[in-house]
Amino acid sequence: EHIAYPGGMIAGLNGWQESYDRSVEIGKSNLRQRIADNEAQCGRSTQYVLLGYSQGARVVGDVTEEILSDRPYGDGNDIADRLTARNYSDPRSSTGVETLFPGELIPGVTLSGPRGPQAEEFIDNNCIKGDGVCDVKTPADGAAWLFDSIIGYLLNHTAYGK
Repeated sequence: EHIAYPGGMIAGLNGWQESYDRSVEIGKSNLRQRIADNEAQCGRSTQYVLLGYSQGARVVGDVTEEILSDRPYGDGNDIADRLTARNYSDPRSSTGVETLFPGELIPGVTLSGPRGPQAEEFIDNNCIKGDGVCDVKTPADGAAWLFDSIIGYLLNHTAYGK
């Protein structure tokens, strides 16, 4: 089941209706609500497999981190025991752009930094080497780090599933 959210980056640019920060919050709210609705309807019988790509991976990873931190884990009946999270090109992975360059880029676009170690270990992160979202280069990688990250994004970011 697809959980809809606006998927924006900079509101008003390129047809985006929402900023990155607002889009992520809407996505997380919609995913949380869908899980809550399902739990109310089906009880504790549902096995969840959450999949996210790029900004959707940010959403899935953040909600997974909330689930892991807000609930007991290991009782066999908790939602965390019934959850699998798999992300593709997660900007908050250990080598992702949000992890390596945290802070506000422009109003509405905030790179939130790394997730906690429990979430990092729990989430199955998939990243194509060189993808400028999940395998971003840093100044320590040499003078062309920014160029390499942009080229890596253009060449690799849409190659998942091929």
